[in-house]
Amino acid sequence: MFLEVLNDFQVALPYLCRLVVSAICGAGIGLERTYRQKEAGLRTHIIVALGSALMMIVSKYGFFDLFLYDNVKFDGSRLAANIITGVSFLGSGIIIYKGSIKGLTTAAGIWATAGIGLAIGAGMYGIGVYATIVLLIILIPAIIIAKKRKKKKKDGMEEYLQQIEDERAAEQLQ
Repeated sequence: MFLEVLNDFQVALPYLCRLVVSAICGAGIGLERTYRQKEAGLRTHIIVALGSALMMIVSKYGFFDLFLYDNVKFDGSRLAANIITGVSFLGSGIIIYKGSIKGLTTAAGIWATAGIGLAIGAGMYGIGVYATIVLLIILIPAIIIAKKRKKKKKDGMEEYLQQIEDERAAEQLQ
């Protein structure tokens, strides 16, 4: 059993390339959205691209073992499609909460996590773990960058308010 799981990691290496390329493509789109200061930015687009690639890999390759039986007719893509639909409703609830639009990255993360669950549930341990690692590599540095960006925004706002206050004081002196 343990050797079988270890072998799965080696077999999943070509799929890792697909995940990384998908994440890079999502990052390209996300950078553009971030530059335009849109709600769904870099992290959201990377997560959506990664999650959709993962779900496609699982739908395409995750159910080959069922075809070993002559009397079994099964379409694995239907199962994955229904999970994606269900998780999408969950994500929309996260995004539209109390009339405001927030939580896009969280919703995308849940969606990608569903893909990870699909992969591991289909016995594709390697690709599921690799997707998790890629997602964490994306999210952890992004948190640090977001905190620095938030501080920079705050400092910029403080400078702007100070400038207005100085201008008002100069007007009062005249």
